[in-house]
Amino acid sequence: MLFRVNFYNSEISSATSTDLQRIVKFIHGCGMFFTWCILFPISILIVRYWKHHNQHLKAHRFIQLVGGISVSAFGAAAISTVVQTQTPHAWTGLMIYALSFAELGLGLIAMWGQTSVVSVNKVCFCI
Repeated sequence: MLFRVNFYNSEISSATSTDLQRIVKFIHGCGMFFTWCILFPISILIVRYWKHHNQHLKAHRFIQLVGGISVSAFGAAAISTVVQTQTPHAWTGLMIYALSFAELGLGLIAMWGQTSVVSVNKVCFCI
């Protein structure tokens, strides 16, 4: 039997799924579907096929940043309702949650380190 420990008020209760947990899990599922199946593919399509637009890298970066923040938010919502951490879904989610912070951090470091955004389609001859 699983128990939930509340360290704030020192209560121990059984880990049954409440209506609030079900709603949070549903929101987590919808948010992750939207992020992984809609936002990230759109971002990939923008960077792949809209190279002739001047703002394609900024649009790609913005959508990736929004996606990273939404993965963090919906991941935190899922972590708050986790009852069993021994399932493959929970372990995969925790690994993706940790790696998304690393990826977002590396992207921000790379973005802040650039003096200008240059596409691979535009040749820059520096002498």
